[in-house]
Amino acid sequence: MVVRHNVPALFTHLSMRRSDRGLQQAMSRLSSGVRINSARDDAAGLAIANKLNYQVGGLRQASENATHGISLIQTAEGAMHEVHNMLQRMRELAVQAAHGTLTPENRAMIQLEIDQLTDEIHSISRNTEFNRMRILNGEANRVVDNAMWDTVNGELEITRNIVSTTFVSHQVPPGRMNYTIQEAGRGAMVEITPQLVWGEDEAGNVLVPNVLVFENDASLTVNGERFPIRAGDSWESVRSRMNERLQFEGVTLQAGPAPVPTAPPAAPALRTYFLVSNIAGSDQVIDVRGDLAAFDVDPADAVSRGTDARVSVTAPTVAGALINDANGDPILGGLLDVNGVPIAGASLAATSRGNQVHIQGSQGEEIRLNIQVRFNPDSGEWEFPNGDPIDSVGADGLHMAKDFRTFGPIMLQIGPSHNNAMQVQIPRLNAETLGLVEYVGGIQRRMLNYRKREGAEKAIDITDDAIHQVSSIRARLGAYQNRLESTVRNLDVSAENTEISRSRIQDTDMARETTRFAQYNVMFQAAMAILGQANQRPQQIIGLLQ
Repeated sequence: MVVRHNVPALFTHLSMRRSDRGLQQAMSRLSSGVRINSARDDAAGLAIANKLNYQVGGLRQASENATHGISLIQTAEGAMHEVHNMLQRMRELAVQAAHGTLTPENRAMIQLEIDQLTDEIHSISRNTEFNRMRILNGEANRVVDNAMWDTVNGELEITRNIVSTTFVSHQVPPGRMNYTIQEAGRGAMVEITPQLVWGEDEAGNVLVPNVLVFENDASLTVNGERFPIRAGDSWESVRSRMNERLQFEGVTLQAGPAPVPTAPPAAPALRTYFLVSNIAGSDQVIDVRGDLAAFDVDPADAVSRGTDARVSVTAPTVAGALINDANGDPILGGLLDVNGVPIAGASLAATSRGNQVHIQGSQGEEIRLNIQVRFNPDSGEWEFPNGDPIDSVGADGLHMAKDFRTFGPIMLQIGPSHNNAMQVQIPRLNAETLGLVEYVGGIQRRMLNYRKREGAEKAIDITDDAIHQVSSIRARLGAYQNRLESTVRNLDVSAENTEISRSRIQDTDMARETTRFAQYNVMFQAAMAILGQANQRPQQIIGLLQ
């Protein structure tokens, strides 16, 4: 027996401290419900639990993102559904207007509704938004054209406002497309020069201000619209009536250069006028009949038909640059490439209707171009907006290029990792891309003319194409939505299973910890009781010393 070291008390105290630590750990786990309250509890388990924890958070947020994506797509698809309904109504009206029992007045009333429906389709494209993002105006598409070039004597010169892109499908990869405009489309045009005299009053005096009038009765019929003229009618009044009615037929009467005035009573200097179709294309016809001599029209030139554009796409590009031939001249035409490598076996074909060029690729690419032209009454020629006559394309054509670049599709983060994004591409959908209007020389011209039976028949084909296009885009949006709904279900299941895994590692097993708490509590109390007994032993040794 010793007095300097109470070994039994020290041993009992050590046991009590161990029991106390176990009791504290059990109490912290029971009170927090978490098995790992600090890294010392389970370092490896804490690392795994933390990783699973932020993975669960990512999965939950990704599911929420996918839900927002579904809402965006439903907004776009809802707008397209209404466009679909309006196109269907347009087609029904086209079938109605093509019926031979309707009068011109009936068709004029139908045209009023058609014009309003066309404007509303354009408005829907411009104003459909989700979270202040416009989603039908092309901003959600994959690529746009960056620039265009015209090769002149082998040199590339930037040319603006000659060709505009109206539509780029989501399947067009970034890259350069070379093409050649062999011929720009033009509208129909008939040149007339009214044979006029100075107007006189009843006394034979020349009217002041001077007025040019017709000397004899005459009539002129343009595309079935008859304009009766009486001797003494002023040309300005006849011209006003013609333009008022011909505008509904897609024809305008444009004045040529002003002649050098000659004072009466000498013969007046006569001005040349041009009957011009508002839209280019081989289906545009101007048929002038009647007293042709009164308008100095040669019968051989009394019927005019427009022409369609001709565009070719032939040779590929390498690394975004033009391929040169043996003489160093660029070989133009084009296949799209991916990262500078031409697509093996791919091809592009171009078809035209008017100045609307449709380029279709064998890989599903679709590009629509609009060649901008306008009629210049000063020269009596069709020309590009930059003033060059369209005949200037030359025998080998006008060589052009478009550089398509990634524009920024809507990227939906539908997973917890950095590479779990989904692209959503919604092409531009408006009256122009649907073929309901065309831009000629920067001026919008309506393609749908229901005022004549022939125009209504043509409108049936135009609305059929538009309905097919909207249906294709809606089908793609439906595929997006189905994918996102599957994604949401998968993310929710993954989050649930990951949460269960994290719970197994980090959460407290209450039954087990309750047992451990009772065990350590009993051990602690026993240790305290024994420690009291161990502390009494030195007192017993003092009794021996007495």
